[in-house]
Amino acid sequence: MAFTAIWQIERIKELEWIQFVFGDLIAENVYDGKHEIVRDHCLVIDQYLHARPAAYYRSFQGKNAFLVHLSDETYEGGYEYYRCFRGVFRNYWSSVFDPAYVMTFPLGFTQTPLPPGNLPKAHERKYLWSFLGEANKASRPEMLSAMHSIRPQFVYVTDDRGKPQIPLSRSEYQDVLLQSVFVPSPMGNVNLECWRIYEALESGAVPILERRVGLNYFDHLFGPNPLPTFRRWSEARRFVAEIASDTVRMEDFRMGCYAWWQEYKKALKSRIAEFAERESATAPHHAVSTIARVPGWHVFELLRHHSLGAIQKRISLQARRLVLDRKLRVTAGR
Repeated sequence: MAFTAIWQIERIKELEWIQFVFGDLIAENVYDGKHEIVRDHCLVIDQYLHARPAAYYRSFQGKNAFLVHLSDETYEGGYEYYRCFRGVFRNYWSSVFDPAYVMTFPLGFTQTPLPPGNLPKAHERKYLWSFLGEANKASRPEMLSAMHSIRPQFVYVTDDRGKPQIPLSRSEYQDVLLQSVFVPSPMGNVNLECWRIYEALESGAVPILERRVGLNYFDHLFGPNPLPTFRRWSEARRFVAEIASDTVRMEDFRMGCYAWWQEYKKALKSRIAEFAERESATAPHHAVSTIARVPGWHVFELLRHHSLGAIQKRISLQARRLVLDRKLRVTAGR
């Protein structure tokens, strides 16, 4: 079945990823941006639902329309509009969303994907691990401290107050990933999932992921997968040091993760198409647990993503903002 994609977002960093996973379903792209265009057999691609006009979403009731809800990293809400659509695709997994009606798919990449195959093998890569980006948020200081002794490495920090550095270009960033065997991927500002994971996988590198007590986020998101996931960065350091001592084993592991990712992407596109086909023949129903109606529930949901160190850093950051800006806010970034 072919759909018209109604874009309410003018610019999104993961545009190529969205085009990849939904491309087979889209027969026509229409840019709106004003929440005015309403059609049958469509995908409405939008973000920040809680701040959009309610009447627009209600106009899709009874139509074969699906919502693609992006950028909801902080679980801001607007979920009452989900029932206006046959089904919903969204980023950022949470148990409050009913998988029979809401399909969560990975955040994806922001870099131009590389053609599969002919990527450097583990022993051909210059760096055992690399990290590029802001280093002073959430659990990133813990990661850098734990991984410091593992070499060769490439660390490029953009938020060092003593020596601030300009972010690398897209091509420079991609070149570093191509030369890295492992890419530690600590949480972003508030969520365990970040673009770095998928940019590493596209480059044939292995992202190292975090899990929390009571929350193995990536098992929920991916299902069975080979990606190394740890509660403590000291455990990740020992894993990298051990596997690096056997270059054959390291390459087998790297290649296994890359092969899994290639197959996962194919299966994801098929599951998205099957979900749209199945849901198009059913009536909409409640998509979100009643838990999400409790004021402040998203704060507790986000706390599940944080380590103790990340929580302490979050409290310090928000306290400073409260003093300087006289308000609390949440930011996003790489």
